[in-house]
Amino acid sequence: MLIAGGSKLSCIVLAAGRSRRMGTKNKLLLPFQGKELILHTIDKIIRQDFFEIVVVTGWQSHEVEKFLLDYPVKVINNPGYLKGQSTSLKKGLSVVSEKTLGAFFVLGDQPMVQEETIKKLIVGFASNPEFPAAPYYKDKRGNPVIIPRRFFPWLNELQGDQGARELFLQDEKVTKVLVHDPGILVDIDTPEDYEKLRQG
Repeated sequence: MLIAGGSKLSCIVLAAGRSRRMGTKNKLLLPFQGKELILHTIDKIIRQDFFEIVVVTGWQSHEVEKFLLDYPVKVINNPGYLKGQSTSLKKGLSVVSEKTLGAFFVLGDQPMVQEETIKKLIVGFASNPEFPAAPYYKDKRGNPVIIPRRFFPWLNELQGDQGARELFLQDEKVTKVLVHDPGILVDIDTPEDYEKLRQG
């Protein structure tokens, strides 16, 4: 159980997307530094003391889930993943504990996010648990993010490919966590992104 300033956080890993721009390959299962992309994210997450970890799968769910069998995570399939990211956000929220005070949302295709960034976000949220928390690198906001429980009803009203971006446009209501981590801005959407990642 994660206890940071008295807070309990659930982690929701978004791993349902179709990876259309990657072609026929599932980007989450591409090899990188000896293991699949998604496992870089999972390995960092399980080293934190989260209250629980939920992985939302969708496209090629059976293939993705094979790599998660030995991990202490709760896997939930989102059959409506083609309707957009909002469906995965809501699917993840549908199974988190009623005791959680917030959701730590992390993308499955961000292998370069540093573990120190995750820790800083948790501490930042704990200092002001009524507000969302997001990492900033050189004045640019990235992922992962933390959203307090009081915003869960708002998240559950999202439709289609809507994410929580609107929530983070209200600067006065966001805890900005400054990090030296360009990885918060890097996700893998295209073969070019993947090649750039491999080449370092």
